[in-house]
Amino acid sequence: MDISYRRLGDGAVIFSHRTWKTHILTPAATLIFEALDEVRPADGGPVPRAAALALLRQDLDVETDTPSTQQLLRMLRRLGVIA
Repeated sequence: MDISYRRLGDGAVIFSHRTWKTHILTPAATLIFEALDEVRPADGGPVPRAAALALLRQDLDVETDTPSTQQLLRMLRRLGVIA
């Protein structure tokens, strides 16, 4: 991943060095990002999509079909967090 992550209060900011875009994360999105970051493969690659969805649904009890969650997942895929 070619990103910088910084926690700010309950939320966070992600900066993409590839696109030079800054993404502001809500507190809920921050928890999701940090949970996915914890299960990233040892080589630092992206979390497989099926594993990411299972983590969100089973461990975090997140509805993955809502528009806001889908938007977050698309962003995380573009950033290379999710495969």
